[in-house]
Amino acid sequence: MNADFLNLQNLFYRIYAFLSNINPEIIKAFIEKYWPLLVRVSVLVGVLLIAWVVYLMIKLKETEKKDEEKYGKVIEPETEENEVKNERWLKVLNHLESLNQAEWKTAIIEADIILSEMMVKMGYHGDTLGEKMNNVEKSDFLTIDKAWEAHKVRNVIAHEGSNYEITKREAKRIIDLYRQVFEEFKFI
Repeated sequence: MNADFLNLQNLFYRIYAFLSNINPEIIKAFIEKYWPLLVRVSVLVGVLLIAWVVYLMIKLKETEKKDEEKYGKVIEPETEENEVKNERWLKVLNHLESLNQAEWKTAIIEADIILSEMMVKMGYHGDTLGEKMNNVEKSDFLTIDKAWEAHKVRNVIAHEGSNYEITKREAKRIIDLYRQVFEEFKFI
């Protein structure tokens, strides 16, 4: 079986031979003849690409709006200047706004640490956050199921590390669970 088609040297030689046989006068005549058509086609392609980008931006905004309706707004509204904010929560939100998946995971882990600290301040004891949450009376902690759901994702991240894949949408959903827990106790 002949495998000449895999010979790169032969391929490059053929390209060189083709290009060296082209007469510059022919190229010049071609450009002069078809220049108005080339300009029109280029403008049309440019306009179509701009329209496509605008269309994609509109679709992206619609998707973000649907996500906000479904999962709620993660970033808290603007607060008055005299109101004290939880600086660590702001760092969590900053991690979440990154384009890097590792930052999203860091946001979830940081939010879990804040949850553990909140549980200690509320008087729950245990070596782990799971033990602290097991001591909670459901009637005292209306968002305990959301806390458990978020904490389980944090545990998966902690155990699987970089092997665990998470989407930005899922990361936002998990951070929103933490937000609901923190807002119940006015911790953020």
